[in-house]
Amino acid sequence: MTGGNRQKSAEVSLAASLRSAEAAALKSAIKDAQGQPLRLDAGNVTMIGAQCLQVLLAARAAWAAQDTNFEITNLSGDMHAALGVLGVSPDQIGAREATNGA
Repeated sequence: MTGGNRQKSAEVSLAASLRSAEAAALKSAIKDAQGQPLRLDAGNVTMIGAQCLQVLLAARAAWAAQDTNFEITNLSGDMHAALGVLGVSPDQIGAREATNGA
């Protein structure tokens, strides 16, 4: 971003296990960054369940509606594989195709 009005950017490291029990905490962490560019580090993720996936999909849509940058970086090989099982491409959640450890 260029110019004098530079937006603060938020970074969140995702938990290793993103099961249903972690969905509320994930939603809260993402909501805390609302209105600013957000980067989620998925390098430690070993498992993602459907509810956390829904949180990520909703967050990406919300950031897109606000025309604000949202990205998931360092996608672990395990998370990449889990997304495939769930029928979702990394791009659909805002992740770069390159994976960490795949």
